[in-house]
Parts: sequence; structure tokens; C-alpha cells
Amino acid sequence: MKTYRTFNSILQELLQQKGWTEKEFSELVGISQKQVKAWLLGKHKPRVASLIKIAKSCKVSANYLLGID
Repeated sequence: MKTYRTFNSILQELLQQKGWTEKEFSELVGISQKQVKAWLLGKHKPRVASLIKIAKSCKVSANYLLGID
């Protein structure tokens, strides 16, 4: 059985790889720092529009962010 990664763990890993703080990331993507924190804690998941912004800003696919790739 395949194990899937969660959005919040993928986002945490991505921020670490890029060396971005939550604040830097929120400014880059144009989303509030409070919202980024909620995603990182797994309290919320991004809407499609936000997912697209994240994917474009980080140069990764939406599938990667969703743990599909």
C-alpha cells in the first residue's frame, strides 16, 4: 500500500529546501502569514487558487504539493 504525504508536511519541506521563513513565503505568494501558519499546522488546506499561486511561486506542480507526484 502506497503512503501519501500530507500538504502541510510537503509545504514544510519545501520551505526548508528553499530556505524561506513563513513571512518570506507569505509575501512571495501573496497570502497572509496567518494562513500559511494554519496550512503548516494542518488546520486548513489551500483552495485551488492558492494552490496554483504556491505551485507557480515555488516552481513545482500542484500534483507535487498534493502528494500525487
